[in-house]
Amino acid sequence: MNDEAPPTEKMMDRSQGMNVRTMRIEQYELTSYIEHFSEHNQAVVHDALLDERGRLAKAAKIQAVLTDFSAEPLANLACLDVGCSTGHITNALAGDFHGIVGIDTDHKALAVAEGREAAGRFQRGSALSLPYRSGVFDVVLCNHVYEHVSDQQTLFDEIWRVLRPDGFCYLAAGNRLKVIEPHYRLPFLSWLPRPIAHRYLRLTGRGRFYFEHHLTCRSLRRLVSRFEVRDYTLTILRDPRRFGANDPLLARLPSKGLPLALLRLAYFALPTYIWILQKP
Repeated sequence: MNDEAPPTEKMMDRSQGMNVRTMRIEQYELTSYIEHFSEHNQAVVHDALLDERGRLAKAAKIQAVLTDFSAEPLANLACLDVGCSTGHITNALAGDFHGIVGIDTDHKALAVAEGREAAGRFQRGSALSLPYRSGVFDVVLCNHVYEHVSDQQTLFDEIWRVLRPDGFCYLAAGNRLKVIEPHYRLPFLSWLPRPIAHRYLRLTGRGRFYFEHHLTCRSLRRLVSRFEVRDYTLTILRDPRRFGANDPLLARLPSKGLPLALLRLAYFALPTYIWILQKP
């Protein structure tokens, strides 16, 4: 347990004037990924980011997993939600933690988060240079974030840094081998080499560039190899009512879950992995 007060400004000792990393792809300069994505994918952004019902269902699943894993009551722990976006999950979990902070680079999403009766605290900042002292959080949430950053190793290095010893991270990570790419709703998009993926988006009118970078299960394992990993993926699929009664996708599964042998056989191709990453 972190004995300090809930996360406040005193956790910060890094520069507040952080700039979002700039990437150049085919002579196109991107200074805010999410603003470009929002501009060209209004329907997807509305469904995925502003869908309060869906986000609250994800929050319930996260809460169930964390409660199952944690040896301490969540009410004793300080939490950081990396890539919090519109803050639905941060606010939904605020009552479960001693304190929770949501951080994101997207000022428009944060305006939505702060425009309601915010239960959590929100800050604009980069996941690649978190503005907090080392070892101040007991829990970090990294919920479908890794594919959006320009340096995935730095993301997990920063998560490691801000976690206290024995602290843990909830990781929900999309698989490169999923059939339907969730951000653009196009089949096999994440499988393609980047130049072909760009052209695919243009031909379908979904955008100009494909910025997401999903990894396979094996590559994800290498990326988080410094952590101790507790895999909840099959546990959730085997007991969907316990971990995702409010999740529309999990609610479609049989009440007794899917056969374990089938899940193990198909594990490499599952669309999403849910892992707890613990810092020794």
